[in-house]
Amino acid sequence: MFGHWMEIKTPKVHVRMGPIRREEMPRFVSADVGFGLQSYMVGRYLGHDRATTEEAEYAWWDSVIADKTKVVWGIYVQMDGRWTVIGCTSLDLDGFDRNQACSGFAMFDRQYWRRGIAKTSHLARTLYAFEEMGMWAINSGADTANFGSVKALQSVGYVQTGMRYGGKMVHGKAHDAMTLLVVNPAPNMWNAFWNRPKAEIPPEFHEARKVTRAALQQAHQFVTFL
Repeated sequence: MFGHWMEIKTPKVHVRMGPIRREEMPRFVSADVGFGLQSYMVGRYLGHDRATTEEAEYAWWDSVIADKTKVVWGIYVQMDGRWTVIGCTSLDLDGFDRNQACSGFAMFDRQYWRRGIAKTSHLARTLYAFEEMGMWAINSGADTANFGSVKALQSVGYVQTGMRYGGKMVHGKAHDAMTLLVVNPAPNMWNAFWNRPKAEIPPEFHEARKVTRAALQQAHQFVTFL
């Protein structure tokens, strides 16, 4: 299913996140955006070793609206006077228990890479997960070669918990992928997730908790529910 509309306006970035219309799916693979998810330059960071099609994107949209274990948002920017989709982000509850989810992010329009949009979207998604859905923690993953993605996740408090070695092949070389985790910093959620003495919690999570608190404070300032 899709998440509610949110507008995120920081001093440098202005985006909206909300439900994607079915008729917008061709844009995900359009030549107008450099072939989007069909492009090798995009797919190599998403673990795609083959290209998707317009028909497959329609099928994905159909699956999203029927799947109550997922919350998906399109990411929109103002382009030629209208809000236009350039990517998507998600929370997936399938396969996770104890109030956890797995986050995902993809930006198919490469002209918007490296503009802080991923970090801005993570602010809103984390706020939604922790304060609207009551999630205790969010898991994620990122290719180690995709430094921007890793940095964006760390900016809201994600901590590396492991590595999937040799998970992908890019240009004939094995690429590794980090696994990461961010824990809800609210005392009741934090304690429910860890359920152990403070001394047994890895110290890097105590530092990351401060980062997540600061990120949520920013989110309260920058995010508006529409």
